Amino acid sequence: MSVTVRRFFGSRQESPLSPLRPTTSTANGFGLFRILLVIARKFIHENDSFDYVSPTSVLCSILNAQQELEWRFSPNRIQLEVVRPGTFEEFKASLLRCERKGKHHAFQIVHFDVHGDISASNHTAYLEFNKYDPNNPNNQKLQSMKFSPQEIAEQLLQHKIDCVVLSSCKTAVADAGVEANLSGNLLRLGVASVVAMSYKIPDSMSEIFFGRFYQELFVDGREVAHAVAVARKELRQNQGRWSYENERLVNLQDWFVPKYYSNGPAIYMGQWWTKLRGRKILKSIGDDRKNILRLEGDLQRHHKVFLNAWDDVEGTASILVTALSEIWRRTHLMQHRIVIQAGWFIHPLDVDIQDWRILLASCAHLLRLWMLESSPGLQCIARADGSDEESAEPRTIVIIDNINALFPEDVHRKAYHGLAEKRFYDWIERYFGTELNANINQNSHYLILIGNFVQETVKEWFGETLGTSPVLASSMLTEYINPKNFPHRTEGIATGRSWRG
Repeated sequence: MSVTVRRFFGSRQESPLSPLRPTTSTANGFGLFRILLVIARKFIHENDSFDYVSPTSVLCSILNAQQELEWRFSPNRIQLEVVRPGTFEEFKASLLRCERKGKHHAFQIVHFDVHGDISASNHTAYLEFNKYDPNNPNNQKLQSMKFSPQEIAEQLLQHKIDCVVLSSCKTAVADAGVEANLSGNLLRLGVASVVAMSYKIPDSMSEIFFGRFYQELFVDGREVAHAVAVARKELRQNQGRWSYENERLVNLQDWFVPKYYSNGPAIYMGQWWTKLRGRKILKSIGDDRKNILRLEGDLQRHHKVFLNAWDDVEGTASILVTALSEIWRRTHLMQHRIVIQAGWFIHPLDVDIQDWRILLASCAHLLRLWMLESSPGLQCIARADGSDEESAEPRTIVIIDNINALFPEDVHRKAYHGLAEKRFYDWIERYFGTELNANINQNSHYLILIGNFVQETVKEWFGETLGTSPVLASSMLTEYINPKNFPHRTEGIATGRSWRG
């Protein structure tokens, strides 16, 4: 048996209320539930420590529900858009872009995966959004900016959003005064439904709660209040929470932390026509949090990134970029993904290859590179003209892995490497060159290069190689840090209460 408790507020400003129904996608006939996810987490603090809250716990929960609907052949789908970077300005811009597309593109839910707290000086609640230093665009240490419930509610009501979810600490505190309750203030200002947290939350709790919450809400079509109750029950049954300070699991009774505030009728997403069980195939990459937000931030600002995985000995950098690019595709940051191994630019006829198996593999790589010319992603770049607003949005990401194959150490360098480098530069110029980009929006496509060079000399190496290309000279040099070099989860149970909010 589960008990659902709602907190009602009797008076509020008027807000148009209606059951959250999927809008119809004219392209394929599916009903679409549209979610806007705001992720604002610091990945490096001023003291060079990093954030203990995973930027993927909520993201993966929604994507798992999205995958489940596809496996069940449901007539409805989830369309998830992520605010990148997690600034308040970009949040407003996302809502504005949605409004320009028309009412059929409206968001039914806005989820804030950001830091929340109460001011010690005036006991008022706030949410923290990311902020980049405009005077130092290359600074990788994110700043934060606080916003009040009034500023947030103004944007939500302006765009007629009634359902808000907050995976933020202390956003439903009920014993510190009226102004300290952010959720209560949102309801008083006109928001109809809020899911929030009454205390600090570890990210391991967030994974469990929102994994079950979005499963119940979208896949099983439950009312929001019922989905919260079932997810709280899941927390009672799974009490292990990861402590980053102790680097082990602790047993924690935190099932009472999530709260549901309502100021109107029950909100639900509709019942699905089938109960066939699907599979969750998306794996969480939360342990790589330090690299995720750094890479996303640099890519969003510069659009061309060289990822130097100097201490990566297990290929985790390539795995991370591949997983992230799939998430970016499913959250509509881009539409097409092209993955190329740099060694494909080495022509088999340039090399004296005695082993027929290696020769055959080299020919196959050359064939794959040739076949990519007709791929939708490269065709999208080639035909882009920037004549309308849609074409100005990011559409294609190109990932070129193992740059070391083209630029080996001097002792291993051969004549054919120079020929391969020329083919590589010509290819980059063809699809990302200034002649093509003169007619398209500079922000339409993304490029990630992955290499492994000595950290102390990487800037010098870059200036002598990739930096000589006019196209690649503006690339952002980003360091990849092996996840084993900072705390990550292992097995084990310990007693006690220790976690970060």
